Amino acid sequence: MLLPRLLRQRGIATAVLLAGLLILPGAALASPAEQAGPLRCHWIGKATKPAERLSATQFALSLAVDRVVAPPEAEAPENAATVIVNSTYGASYYRPFDIKTGTALEVAGYIRTGGQCVVDTLNVGTLAPGFEGYLRPVDVCPSPGDEVISVYERATVSLGCAVAPMFTAPTAMQRFENGAMLNLKGIYVLQSGPAATAGRPIEGGTWSGTRNAWREPEPASAGLVPPGPGLFESILGFGKAWREQYGGPDGVLGWATEEEKTTDASWQLFERGIVVVTRPGDGLILYHDGRAWEGRSR
Repeated sequence: MLLPRLLRQRGIATAVLLAGLLILPGAALASPAEQAGPLRCHWIGKATKPAERLSATQFALSLAVDRVVAPPEAEAPENAATVIVNSTYGASYYRPFDIKTGTALEVAGYIRTGGQCVVDTLNVGTLAPGFEGYLRPVDVCPSPGDEVISVYERATVSLGCAVAPMFTAPTAMQRFENGAMLNLKGIYVLQSGPAATAGRPIEGGTWSGTRNAWREPEPASAGLVPPGPGLFESILGFGKAWREQYGGPDGVLGWATEEEKTTDASWQLFERGIVVVTRPGDGLILYHDGRAWEGRSR
């Protein structure tokens, strides 16, 4: 089993090994402020009618809002609010047929087209990583899944309650000179360096995210030539994000140091972050606060 461990390279301590992804220290990625997203809609209320299925991965519900959680200065909608939920099977505690008239719900999402509250669960990718949402029961605190609980318990700062079930999905990964990328219907970009969450320094780094924007028939690569052996041009979705969002080989990540590979990983969303654990047991904690991450073995 490959376990996260401290390494020393180029005279600088701190690195993490995630299923072979060695992440070295360097300059910081875009800050959360530079990744400004849509306005938050975080409400507690009751469904005014049964949910309506719109497609295999989308349904609508009507919510009478009793309390606004965030943003704290916002007022509750005067009339029932429309909530659009985008979710794959197993990524939410609620399916359309679970929601009846009077079902008490906590809804967390973002205001999108038409002023609707849109909830994108993990493994959807409509919004960039870091803007995931959820539906969960009111006034209960679900537990972590069995594959992630040992990593969750070792977090430097509490992640709070689970807000969605744990699920396991194929996850593309690639290591760079100064970071790594993971793809789960959206690209999570990790870089080592100084980081803190809730005011506490952690050994890890910062993270940010972007949509996977590569589509056929776009070319798979830009034909860049690495300067030496053991370095690679990133291709396809990782490559497009690497070149256009993160500066390519001259940017914060540098060259890829291996080809992209895919492994099963368990993911779970919590109140204050995300836990990712690969099949061999290597774990990551992605905090929402400060967009900081740290490595933990299962």
